[in-house]
Amino acid sequence: MGQKVSSELYPTGCIPAGILVESVIIGNSRLVRGPSSKRLRTSSIGDDDAVGLDDPVLDLLLGARVRCSDDVGSQLAHSWNPDDRSPSIRIKREDPLTVKRLPVQDTTDAIRTKVGFSRGLHAWTIRWKADQRGSHAVIGVATASAPLRAFGYKCLIGGNDESWGWDIVKNKLWHNGKSLVGLICPHQQQSAQVNGGQGTERCPSIPDEITVILDMEGGTLGFAVDGQYLGVAFRGLKGKTLHPAISAVWGHCQVSIKYLGSVEPNPLSLSELCRRTIRHRIGKSRLAGGLRSLPLPPLLIQSLR
Repeated sequence: MGQKVSSELYPTGCIPAGILVESVIIGNSRLVRGPSSKRLRTSSIGDDDAVGLDDPVLDLLLGARVRCSDDVGSQLAHSWNPDDRSPSIRIKREDPLTVKRLPVQDTTDAIRTKVGFSRGLHAWTIRWKADQRGSHAVIGVATASAPLRAFGYKCLIGGNDESWGWDIVKNKLWHNGKSLVGLICPHQQQSAQVNGGQGTERCPSIPDEITVILDMEGGTLGFAVDGQYLGVAFRGLKGKTLHPAISAVWGHCQVSIKYLGSVEPNPLSLSELCRRTIRHRIGKSRLAGGLRSLPLPPLLIQSLR
């Protein structure tokens, strides 16, 4: 108890079920958030201060359009790098967006994508079946210098100062070889309400598909599951070049990536500034589901979503 968490690493909670204030569509996924004033206490930090939601990523997403990348060329450009992987990881020939770990004992193996990000806001999904995760399954980001193989079973992504990761087996955030408080998953939020505010460390119902959101302008990394944004997991990433990355220990596990799109760090257009102003004047309650009742043209209503 009394442990202090680095200012660059702030795990946060998720939105309580049933609260829908604003939403954003990334690719085919809709992320939702509740009021930014909502604060969730994370007792395992050990001090008296609650860890609050921080929404710079969602503010940027809600204020601009994410450029989606469904074409094959763009997906391949952002796919796994066959020249930047552990020898125990293979890229499937019939599906270059999916990797498979060979059944090698006593090693942890990782892989990075071809493209690293130093500017803009980027989102991608990782698909990893729950029954193929083993004891350590980590998703996150890494620099080009982060090691991609280690002896023994461990959280390799996040196990050094060149990578940041979320262990989706034990629900722990990792950086520089140190584990931090895990993210509060949607099912844990409901469990905490039933059990007097106490969730569980292990997150067995983290779904097969997880959305990763990297904001290189704000220097933050966050995750979303089941359409709910879990908050900022890591800070202090600005100025680096980071690649999406995973590390695995389970033999024959398969992990897929899909790049959803980006928001470039350019000034907002006049139409986008107008959209922001109109959304602000309409108010959050109507944005949550009452836009169709407004006396506005259908095209304008669609642009305000």
